Amino acid sequence: MPVYDFSKPADRARFLLSLPRDWKEVRRAWLERWEQQYGDQSETKRLLLDWWDGSSRKPADSAPTEQLGLFGE
Repeated sequence: MPVYDFSKPADRARFLLSLPRDWKEVRRAWLERWEQQYGDQSETKRLLLDWWDGSSRKPADSAPTEQLGLFGE
């Protein structure tokens, strides 16, 4: 089981990436919680979207049809 340091945007993004794709509400709830605790989550979102669509070095399981669909927005 992976160990995550939620104080780091990369670990928050890796955790969100590990959740099933259809868990949009759960993903949004985690982002809201982290925003209260750590502030702005734009870096976490950027990393997650980059990894998910394969534009970063970390491979993604699948590419979303809509980037905003990851967060249920």
